Amino acid sequence: MFRLFRTKSEEVKENSSEMEIEVDGEKVALNELVQAYKQAKAQPVDVEHVVMQEDEEEKMNAEVDALLAEVEKEEEVAPSIEIEVEAPEKEEEKEVLEQLCEVEENEKEEEKEEKEQMKEEEEKMNSLSFADGLKQTNERFNALKQASFKSIMDNGASGYQTIHERAALGRSRYGTKK
Repeated sequence: MFRLFRTKSEEVKENSSEMEIEVDGEKVALNELVQAYKQAKAQPVDVEHVVMQEDEEEKMNAEVDALLAEVEKEEEVAPSIEIEVEAPEKEEEKEVLEQLCEVEENEKEEEKEEKEQMKEEEEKMNSLSFADGLKQTNERFNALKQASFKSIMDNGASGYQTIHERAALGRSRYGTKK
């Protein structure tokens, strides 16, 4: 029914002229490409062109050598000037780098000191004895109790409010129910 494996190999005797390949955005037949290749291979190389290139290369090399020789002569005449110009820049760069290093070291030291202070504060908070913790808790409770009693006294002198007084207080705080 189905052929899963092909046992025969088909030979391609000639390139199909129907096959097209895209070259630089244009579709070109495969046979035309093969013919163009064969023609390019068969053309003899222009010997004069090669000789011209060698002469041009020699001229270019001679010009480059002459320029290099001039540069070397200039370097021999004034090497001290260049050193004097470069030396202050290097010293300034060293000074700037040293200052940057000092600033970074100071920042690191400050960070270490801050971390140490934070650790000390945490240790103080954690080192409170049970009695100290109980004392702080009682102080907070008493402060809340006094604040609550004061608000009750402000709302009513007796500390006791009737249902109507509480309703009126609620309406004044939150408005009426609609």
